[in-house]
Amino acid sequence: MGWQGKGSGNSYNGQSGDAIFVGLLTRKPIAWHVLGKGCSACNGWARSAKGKNGEPCRPHACRKTWGGSSGAMEPVALLKMFKELYTSYQVIVEQIVTDDDSSIKSKLKWSNDDWMTNTNSLEPPYVYAKDGKRSVRPDYSRLPRHMPEPTFVADPNHRKKSWSNALYALEKKKKESSFTMTKMDVVCLGRNMAYMFALLVNIESDAAKLKASLAVVEHHFNNHEHCGDW
Repeated sequence: MGWQGKGSGNSYNGQSGDAIFVGLLTRKPIAWHVLGKGCSACNGWARSAKGKNGEPCRPHACRKTWGGSSGAMEPVALLKMFKELYTSYQVIVEQIVTDDDSSIKSKLKWSNDDWMTNTNSLEPPYVYAKDGKRSVRPDYSRLPRHMPEPTFVADPNHRKKSWSNALYALEKKKKESSFTMTKMDVVCLGRNMAYMFALLVNIESDAAKLKASLAVVEHHFNNHEHCGDW
């Protein structure tokens, strides 16, 4: 998902955004959807004397297709592309590689009622909080009942970005709180994380992957106990 005019950090003020589905094998776009928050004709009419008098805007090809926040465009655009591929092109998207966005995952699921119908269950789906408490899953789902739910896997590039952002936040703290973290440390540790994601894909055991992941930090301090062959 890309935004035109989107600010950095947590500023989501873009007036339009475009989303693209990229195929796994071809690595080319297979679906595209654009959402816009503004229309020059509507805005111009609102500033005109007739618009200020409450007269309706003249008929035109309105570009405004979204009324929410810019940050909320992504899950809606993804849902629209998913439905379009299924309905218009008979394409079933089985698995989606994306960032760890809970709103995307919640939108592309069946509603609680549809889930109970499709799974022949008498109880709604549940989620568990960090403290272990169980509650009924919040029903933000918008996927039609006749479409299969996709599965989600994490994007390694986004995981590396999240890791680096946390380290940059530490580096920007005062000297007594930064644990001597520098920008060069952030670059090296981020590169180590990227290498780990790329080279550990053939290890099947989760325990072995967890042990090898310790090399991301230890290798930076010249401790190669956990590096192994990779």
